Amino acid sequence: MIGGKGIMHSIFSKAFCYGYWLQLRPYLFFISGISGLIGLSINPIEGWFRLFIAFVAFFLLFGFGQALIDVFQIARDSLVSPNKPLCREAISKTQVFAVSSVGLLFCVAIFSVLNPLTFWIGLAGVMGLVAYTWFEKRWWGGLFWKSWIAATLPVIGFLCFEPSYEKIFLSEKLWAAMGSIFFSYSVFVLLGYYKDISVNSRAGYNTFPVVFGWNAGLFISSCFLTLTFIFGFWLFVFKLMPAEFDPVFVLATVLWSSGIAFGAFAHRLMLRINRERLAHLAIIHAVRSFVLIHCGIVIALNPGLKWFILFFCLAFEYFIRARPEKSQI
Repeated sequence: MIGGKGIMHSIFSKAFCYGYWLQLRPYLFFISGISGLIGLSINPIEGWFRLFIAFVAFFLLFGFGQALIDVFQIARDSLVSPNKPLCREAISKTQVFAVSSVGLLFCVAIFSVLNPLTFWIGLAGVMGLVAYTWFEKRWWGGLFWKSWIAATLPVIGFLCFEPSYEKIFLSEKLWAAMGSIFFSYSVFVLLGYYKDISVNSRAGYNTFPVVFGWNAGLFISSCFLTLTFIFGFWLFVFKLMPAEFDPVFVLATVLWSSGIAFGAFAHRLMLRINRERLAHLAIIHAVRSFVLIHCGIVIALNPGLKWFILFFCLAFEYFIRARPEKSQI
């Protein structure tokens, strides 16, 4: 067990490692992992070891980034999830900030070794995470701030196997993937606000549902899901559809379609629930939607990754179901 409130542990202790692991929310690593893997899948893979180390860095990014954000939101999080290790002071802000910063910069360093052109994009993402809390308190900022950071991940992945910036502007597949990630992540962010509406209101976080209400937020979120569908549909039909029947492409289409369906179901469920204490029941489907949509896109881009993606989906389901606090996503 981690120590109670005010009991600190050394950064090298098992207790700190366990507390920090919980703070990372490992069940959401899959979001950054699949976002980066899309970019890695667009170009021909030049070395499986390069693919492996890049994917591991992408996979860990979400956890380090979320823990870094948590350092700036302890007052609000203490009202929402007082049992988090950081809120209980079982681990300190200084410890979490230091480890998370080193972790993020280490991931940026890995990408930079694979292609130095990724350095400034990665650094911009890290600085964006530091600034996120300020934007989250404003309804017009919180919606899109983390989404643009997420949308840079496929660009970094793309550059891991592409030596120049020029191809970024020429790759229609990359731009479609970025659009899909940007708007589907916006769905996740917006629906995620629903579980904390009353706390956000008291803490001065003027998120979209706080300012405009339950139904208005769902309408905007459904528009984001529609845009996600448009980007993905265009990518599948006009850029990835094979000339002949291909069972692997069918598998990719099924995963992508399932993701869109889960996204639609999340909105319908949220409309029916209409209570923030049950909002997590819908939010989990928004996360599942994001992962399945982009797992389908990865298989369509690179059929050779089909078995890995199927394992990835199973691992995601295990971790999302095993999360310690069921009401928190």
